[in-house]
Amino acid sequence: MSRSKYSENPLFGPFIAVNGGTTIRQTDDIISAFNSELTIETHKPVLGFLASFSTFTGSNTFRDSRYPNIKDLPLLLRNVKERVCTVISYKTDFSHFYSEIETILTYQNIYESGLCNGIKLNMAWPLVEEIRKIREHFSGVEIIIRVSTQMSGNQLGAKEAASRAAKYFPHVDYVFIDKPNNQELDHSLDLFNEMKSQGFPDIGFGGAIYPDSAPLLMESLRNGLEKHRFSIQIQDGARDRENTPSNSISESTLNMEKVRSFIRSTSMAFSQSQVSAPIY
Repeated sequence: MSRSKYSENPLFGPFIAVNGGTTIRQTDDIISAFNSELTIETHKPVLGFLASFSTFTGSNTFRDSRYPNIKDLPLLLRNVKERVCTVISYKTDFSHFYSEIETILTYQNIYESGLCNGIKLNMAWPLVEEIRKIREHFSGVEIIIRVSTQMSGNQLGAKEAASRAAKYFPHVDYVFIDKPNNQELDHSLDLFNEMKSQGFPDIGFGGAIYPDSAPLLMESLRNGLEKHRFSIQIQDGARDRENTPSNSISESTLNMEKVRSFIRSTSMAFSQSQVSAPIY
């Protein structure tokens, strides 16, 4: 696979992300955790804010403690500007989503004010033509997509999944591997190794990540003297479910001790494994 297919070096480079802050206090606490626990220079700290079609339209039926009110999003982004990089992780059930992304990025001049550094498309295998529109109209944001070895309920082999992921370049900057809850970790590791062997520049792990996931991934990915570099984000693994009849993650609470533990253990894992940025 030609290296020319890939985009230029991303703004972030490899990063460690925490998703799910919804208040000024929470975002300040997450940044404090980064300041105290992030001990490596190879990865940048990133704050991820969740958004969806429901939150943006103000649907009265949508209740999820992980998502900030859309009216609060510009304020939250301004509060952390220049302290950490920011990503809006957008979820939708619609295959044609560019207009939704445009509406969010132009809301109170989020894009023009430089408040958002990246967009993560929190949907499986999004349409390339929709991503191309984002790249054309909002060239200043990094674009992150998620992939897995599942598609429409079917199991994909690592080679097939990597081949599908390659079609997104040069329109995206990062490819994040999500591990479905009912899927073995081996499938995600196989996909990572396959994409790495094909020269994918920036790979991340985002599905079913917990505070101790980075050390486990580093150990599983160890292969002789080869150094592995990947980004990683935590979301639901840093939350406590409320004691409610539904026990739903949508009624969960951000646990700052889990956030600190995640940043600390991830930093230690990368440091001990001497992770370094490869040259592409």
